[in-house]
Amino acid sequence: FHEVFQLVWSGRLENDGFNRLVLAAGLAAREIRIMRAFCRYLRQTQIPFSQAYMEDTLARNAGLTRQISELFLRRFDPKRARNRKQTEKDCAQLVTEIEAALDDVTNLDEDRILRRYLNLVLSMLRTNYFQRDKTGALKSYISFKFDAEMLEELPQPRPFREIFVYSPRVEGVHLRFGAVARGGL
Repeated sequence: FHEVFQLVWSGRLENDGFNRLVLAAGLAAREIRIMRAFCRYLRQTQIPFSQAYMEDTLARNAGLTRQISELFLRRFDPKRARNRKQTEKDCAQLVTEIEAALDDVTNLDEDRILRRYLNLVLSMLRTNYFQRDKTGALKSYISFKFDAEMLEELPQPRPFREIFVYSPRVEGVHLRFGAVARGGL
């Protein structure tokens, strides 16, 4: 809680409803940034729900939110890369647990939002979440590279890949229609 308060006060973290996940779901400030970035990406893909509604959904389903965050961390933490088979096994087990918990969500809109969050983690190919800058500090922005074919409810035409970049100051999507990049954000 103190870390989130300090980051909001200093302007390095946005002051919105996602911050309640520190208490509701036990997420750290950087994990909250993942949930916020996913929301911002989904808004760009024309999901019909407001940020406030997605904030409420994640808070009301705090256990699932925590599991989705944990799945992201397990899949992409470079420390786990040394034992890829065990990581894949752990992730598969966690996905099974998440899907079972999703069956208990009674509100269809909340179910749709939570499934989209899960789909983002499963469609992600790469992230810079664990990278550090030249000074050794964690980067102030987060980027996610998605396999667009795996993304549910993405409007047509679908690109080959989508790279979403998020920070409190800027966000954007880079669309790739082939294996070779031809531009920027």
